[in-house]
Amino acid sequence: MASTKIQKTETKNPWIAAVLNLLVWGLGYLYVGKPKRTLFSVGLVITALLSYVAFYSLDAASQMKLGTAELIGSIVISVTFAWDAYQDVKETSKAD
Repeated sequence: MASTKIQKTETKNPWIAAVLNLLVWGLGYLYVGKPKRTLFSVGLVITALLSYVAFYSLDAASQMKLGTAELIGSIVISVTFAWDAYQDVKETSKAD
């Protein structure tokens, strides 16, 4: 008699994935189990940190203009990553 192996899949919470990605880019993808997206997100974090270093070498007027753009961009990226991680979990749970 052949033995059947039952594979138990762990159900992830989409809200946890969303909040993790909202707080730290890539952390939600790590929770979901998407290593390529995690690496991409880490690359964006490194790029953002380098841009902040360059940002502080500018004069005050330029900092004011670029600071607003960087803040808005960071918020947009955070919300987009949160939504994407949420959708990843929802799609994964439908496939199971």
